[in-house]
Amino acid sequence: MFMLALQSGSIYTQNLTPVQDVSPNIIIILADDLGYGDLSCLNINSKIQTPNLDKLAESGMIFTDAHSSAAVCSPTRYGLLTGRYNWRSKLKRNVLWYWDEPLIENDRLTLGDLLSQCGYATACIGKWHLGWEWPSNDGSRVNDQLHIGEYNKKIRDAFSKKIDFTKKITGGPVSRGFDYYFGDDVPGFPPFCFIENDRILQLPTREKPDSIFGYSNGGPMVEGWNWENLLPEYTKKAVQYIYGEDDTGRPMREKNKPFFLYFPLSAPHVPIAPSQKFRGSSDAYAYGDFVQQIDWTVKEILDALDQIGQKQNTLVIFTSDNGSPGRSGENMVGEYNSVRESGHNPSYIFRGTKTDTWEGGHRVPFIARWPGLISSGTMSSETICLTDLMATFASIVNKNLPDEAGEDSYSILPLLQGKEYYGNFRDATVHHSNNGNFAIRKDNWKLILCSGSGGISQPRNRNEDEAGSPPYQLYNIHSDPGERTNLYDMYPGKVIELRQLLNEYIMIGRSTPGKIQDNSGEVPLFTRTIVVNKKASNASDDNNGSESFPLLTIQAAAEIAGPGDTVLAREGIYREEIAPSFGGTKEFPVVYMSAPGEKVSIRGSKVVSGWEKYKHDVWKLELDTSFFEGYNPFAMTIEGEWLFRGKEHHLGDVYINGEALLEKFSVDSLISNPNSWYVDTGKLLNGKRVFPSGRMTIYANFGDQYPDKHLIEINARATAIFPEISGLKYITT
Repeated sequence: MFMLALQSGSIYTQNLTPVQDVSPNIIIILADDLGYGDLSCLNINSKIQTPNLDKLAESGMIFTDAHSSAAVCSPTRYGLLTGRYNWRSKLKRNVLWYWDEPLIENDRLTLGDLLSQCGYATACIGKWHLGWEWPSNDGSRVNDQLHIGEYNKKIRDAFSKKIDFTKKITGGPVSRGFDYYFGDDVPGFPPFCFIENDRILQLPTREKPDSIFGYSNGGPMVEGWNWENLLPEYTKKAVQYIYGEDDTGRPMREKNKPFFLYFPLSAPHVPIAPSQKFRGSSDAYAYGDFVQQIDWTVKEILDALDQIGQKQNTLVIFTSDNGSPGRSGENMVGEYNSVRESGHNPSYIFRGTKTDTWEGGHRVPFIARWPGLISSGTMSSETICLTDLMATFASIVNKNLPDEAGEDSYSILPLLQGKEYYGNFRDATVHHSNNGNFAIRKDNWKLILCSGSGGISQPRNRNEDEAGSPPYQLYNIHSDPGERTNLYDMYPGKVIELRQLLNEYIMIGRSTPGKIQDNSGEVPLFTRTIVVNKKASNASDDNNGSESFPLLTIQAAAEIAGPGDTVLAREGIYREEIAPSFGGTKEFPVVYMSAPGEKVSIRGSKVVSGWEKYKHDVWKLELDTSFFEGYNPFAMTIEGEWLFRGKEHHLGDVYINGEALLEKFSVDSLISNPNSWYVDTGKLLNGKRVFPSGRMTIYANFGDQYPDKHLIEINARATAIFPEISGLKYITT
């Protein structure tokens, strides 16, 4: 189970040979809610033109199978900056809401920390959305009443009145590895003002009117706040940072250092507010206009690099935090997927949108340019994740990551260098939806561990559950990129493999080689009830073990059971040798149960020969005690659970509440009792029944029948109320 945490692989191992003599500048441009199909270089049918992004792609590398770690904002940003899957944090679903505390732990290494330690100047300009410690006049925090990410506008709006905006705001970017920050935290969230480093630039003394877009009811706002100014202001500050000083001549970074600019945009997320000169520039409503304004922003960044002569020495990455919801931008919002009425599909050929476990929720554009290292006009189809940037940057700066950092990060530097791999670059990739649902991708196989979208798209989980749909979805992404043919019932082995791998990632706190780590808060395992029903007409050990497609044998269930699973046997006599695999752990054992109120008998049976006449109709047979190994691996409680006791009970006796039970007759009593039996039960030694000779003798009265036509059974009968118990016996075939 823990092999992954101990193994090492050349793909993960960082490149500790410097890639060049001078450390490169690094810029990440992170769009907000931009779909894979929004770029004209990725979607031939796009109604949006992105010439500058197309040019960036032509001069660098496109990754066609890149994914955000989550299908929504805050979780992806956490994963990108830490190299750790977002669901390992204290936020298990949804996003941070206004006034929430910091999501990134105080002692966790971020990209900013990593590069600062290596001599970089670091800046975050744009949308933060990872929480702050907002100063209140009574010392309280909104999370004293609400869990982080919990939606409650009444409490959050009331907390707005308590905040002292004249004080420092701690816990933000400048305490998470960045020397400089400029932004408005989250567009649509109060306060409606700009923040520089840890201070409000202008006190928000007005209450936001309803006529201005925002998620809060009112909220503190500065005079003259206008959403159309947001992206241009971000762009201006980012360009100034690249030049090294603002328009007053104030230094923004140390020019003798390489720089890292994390540039998370606010677009094309709502409020969809393209500037006047971009309105009507696309064929995809205001949404398309806003995307084309992003393209202009990218040009401004690239032009600034050219102006300072740093194009050759700068790694530029353009990507998005998740898929697009496809809003048209009507009144700065629009309904989900309303932009499709223009003939434009932000999700391209993929199913779903932002929030979903389907590809449209988390498959994102990813372009990397680094002249001299990345060949122009290249493409990679390797599956990568935004969490991979941590290990990648560590490789670039020749830095080893500690075990407690970048637990889910693989360096893509070899891919950027054009190296090819035979097999998977990543072992597997985990996806996460707004509702907290999981999916795991390995090779071409993707297992979604819910019945619906996992997000806002239809059909949602509840609809599918009520319709009796399979609990999971299994797709072959290569042959079915649109995720339309659920293969869950056809490939039960693949379902089991991927589910167990995901559980392993959860339990060991990482998906890369290294020491086992703890998750921040409990992450439940994906357990299930595996149904065995030999009486069902469609019962087969090739089934998935659901109620509709039950297994035929308990042994088959034992072989696929994982930590925390329950094996539920329905009524019947199961004649089989059962040797369960040790699929459970001490914390999460595999539980074996009979269906409530149903009689279940497990009978390990085998024809034996070598009977000898003892006297009258009584025969005897000597058996090596190893004959019984594997027949009775269960001890039973009166509640009807079969608890696997392990190899200590190796003689195969029937144990009930830990006590061995065997029929006890004298040999002579068999003479007048046909169809009865007696067994030499050995002796008790230190509380355990042993057979010093390693052999035991069975005596049986078969009446006038020849004994070699009979079976020897170990019979363990279990029902919910245990009306009877049975031990070793013989039956007629």
